[in-house]
Amino acid sequence: MDALKIYAGPAIVVIASGTVIAYQGNPIEMVYGISDKQLRLVFRFIDEVGVMQSRVESTISKETPETQIQMLEFKLFNFKSQIGGGSREPIEIGKLNGQRVFLHFRVQHLIDSDKTLHYSLFHEARPAAPQNVRVS
Repeated sequence: MDALKIYAGPAIVVIASGTVIAYQGNPIEMVYGISDKQLRLVFRFIDEVGVMQSRVESTISKETPETQIQMLEFKLFNFKSQIGGGSREPIEIGKLNGQRVFLHFRVQHLIDSDKTLHYSLFHEARPAAPQNVRVS
């Protein structure tokens, strides 16, 4: 059986898509890539007392100069809605192996419970290798 590939546009491949419920208020961390070429995404949920307006702050860091491990941390402030909130369109979050990587997410929150993160990660499809065509 061949591997399943999901396309979300003419040249956009879905890398991963799913739902994660935070564990006892801890951040959610995702790692994409292998060995020293990784993209780490950290989602940290912060609720400010008396503040209802949600906002996102992000920071990018490299773990060491010699590796290509990048960490992108999202601080998600006041995502308190049961209906949910998140990105309105895919966010370009970096490049991995020469391909642009995108994130789309939503957060839902039940009162007195952990946050639920719905996410999709995408990357650009590599163009097909040219075929040797012989014309007689």
